[in-house]
Amino acid sequence: MKTLSQQTELNIQQRNKYPHEPTQWLPSELSMHESLKQLQNLIVHNELYETIATTTSSSTEQSSSEKIQLFPLLSQLLSHENVDIVMDVIDLFIEFTERDVDANDRHKH
Repeated sequence: MKTLSQQTELNIQQRNKYPHEPTQWLPSELSMHESLKQLQNLIVHNELYETIATTTSSSTEQSSSEKIQLFPLLSQLLSHENVDIVMDVIDLFIEFTERDVDANDRHKH
């Protein structure tokens, strides 16, 4: 998650610095895409689901009191200019939601 946060920050900086030069910021978007796919692959493991959903991690660039939380970061990415990144985030939210629904159904029966 820290990596995704760092990749997102780098991507924002590169897009701001080189708005008309996609070759400058495309590598960071590919990295973000890969990180989102890796996160989606982790979510399918029941034993990791709750940890991923509730994890915060300190960033080396932030004070120890500031935390990177997964859902605010993903929410921020919903407005990303690259539709592939947005779709990756939507897929993650769908996976999280399906997990929550499945867990609630199991508890009711």
